[in-house]
Amino acid sequence: MQAQIIIGNHPSQEEFLSLFFKTQKIPPFYIYEYQDIVKIEQAREIKKIISKKIGQNEKRVILIREGILQAAQNALLKTLEELSDNTFIIFLASTKEEFIPTILSRAKILHLESGTQVFEEDKKIDSGLLNVFSQGKMNSAIYSAFSFCESLSAKKENKEIEKILLCSRKILIQGVFEKKNISPNNIKKLVEFTFLLEKNLPLIFENNINIRLFLENSFLKVFMSKITY
Repeated sequence: MQAQIIIGNHPSQEEFLSLFFKTQKIPPFYIYEYQDIVKIEQAREIKKIISKKIGQNEKRVILIREGILQAAQNALLKTLEELSDNTFIIFLASTKEEFIPTILSRAKILHLESGTQVFEEDKKIDSGLLNVFSQGKMNSAIYSAFSFCESLSAKKENKEIEKILLCSRKILIQGVFEKKNISPNNIKKLVEFTFLLEKNLPLIFENNINIRLFLENSFLKVFMSKITY
């Protein structure tokens, strides 16, 4: 579904949007933001925007941040049904009760975790990745990497890989500038691991890829082969 309702607090929604815009490769000039409550007039404006054709390889987003009146929701029902593959409508909300049932049936609903849950999950990923890239021997690093991947198997893996990418960047910065317990050689391996995630993230989201297998293969590649760019 090209229409999405993102339910959560402000920080988690902003994190989602940042990753979404990057993975979908949406330029700023194709992001149409509505900062106030959308009324029937704005709904008509949205329909006009969507009616304009864009390039086959281009993508655009209508972002509704502060809610939408029921009349405006009704006005957009047919529009939601007929969205092309390169057009997204994203509603930010605190609860799905803000929407009429016919909107809910036409949109993908994503419940983001609360700030406390996000913090705890990020801490686990941080410590897991740091443990992997702090190992002095290849065998120990691979064992730690596979244990880390196994710990993700019961979770929503598509969502986890976004967090892993963010945490790997953070650990990389800490390793370079804050002198964390990561050797120069492992910093190079962390650079390659982060590069692999960034390079393949759009492919992962667009295809039915086994995330755990992808992560395991990525760890094997960085710890068992020479770094090439």
